Amino acid sequence: MEDLDIYLASTKAGALQIGLSIGNPCDCLTYFDKFFPNATLIKDRNLNRSLMLRIKSLLFNRHFAEDIETDIACSCFQWSVLNAIKKIPFGKTKTYKDVAYLIGRPKAARAVGQALHKNPLPLIFP
Repeated sequence: MEDLDIYLASTKAGALQIGLSIGNPCDCLTYFDKFFPNATLIKDRNLNRSLMLRIKSLLFNRHFAEDIETDIACSCFQWSVLNAIKKIPFGKTKTYKDVAYLIGRPKAARAVGQALHKNPLPLIFP
């Protein structure tokens, strides 16, 4: 069984991206270089501190009371999807159709799937 590697990227404004990789470990700067080729990337545990604490609590099935700040660019539709799935209780699942109903767009199940495919913070917005 191969290990899961989790890569975290944050800005001063908040969590930017979570990367997941199985069986292909690399340095975090190398991992994110392909997503942000024109950015100056730095390793800074303090910048990722709240995101690291949130991920650790999720992995150990502990409640994390506070929301973390994010710095992601999404359309209004994508935000509505992310905010809806954030309200799904831990350990519960919903279909794309269920989420479409939750956001008041019952015929948008495929669009919900596309929004979640582009989700930059998959462990925060599962």
